Amino acid sequence: MNYLITQATYQDIEVGLFQNSTLKKIINIPKIEACISLATTIDRLLQEFKISYAGLAFIGSSQGPAPFTTLRVLISTINGFSFAQNTPLVGVDGLKAFYSAAKNKGLQNPIILLNAFNKEVYFAYKINGQLVTGWENIFRLLEKLKSEISKEKICFLGNGTDLFKQEISNAFDQKALFPSGILHHAPLTIIAQLAIQNFENKLSVKKLIPLYLKSLNP
Repeated sequence: MNYLITQATYQDIEVGLFQNSTLKKIINIPKIEACISLATTIDRLLQEFKISYAGLAFIGSSQGPAPFTTLRVLISTINGFSFAQNTPLVGVDGLKAFYSAAKNKGLQNPIILLNAFNKEVYFAYKINGQLVTGWENIFRLLEKLKSEISKEKICFLGNGTDLFKQEISNAFDQKALFPSGILHHAPLTIIAQLAIQNFENKLSVKKLIPLYLKSLNP
């Protein structure tokens, strides 16, 4: 089974071609080149492996969160491919994928923080066994986390961690851990695993919608 997996990050767009569970090739497109390069990059990648669009089982993608314009370019492009080629689409929540990647690395009590700009972050963490995701002002979120989480050590990940490392340290002191080689987004292989699960559960669609968590907050 051949399929494409894509995601928008804060630096670029990643496009990977998979055959079954094997990543055959990944291409990174700088976000400033996404508008002019994404469609042709996908074409060249398929041609390199002699795969037609009809030979794709589906196209999977993280639906965000990510920088607004980059995410919109990615989603619009693969929606266009789906419409033109009748290729099923499979969406993946980027925060859930990131959290899964952290757990796969054996990190205990991970908290994912991504830059949502204006001193705000997108977040993902577990409380009472339930994954909580959303967005919030960093200072309000840190106060909330202090009241909800009593773990001895907490691993902070994501570019929001880099951005607000001092504030996190002030709030949690020695409880806050900042792993070396910090993850900044979910690996494409993790997004592929979740996309396969959704595809096998018949959750493919004709059109993906970007995950704009801010629109859900009153």
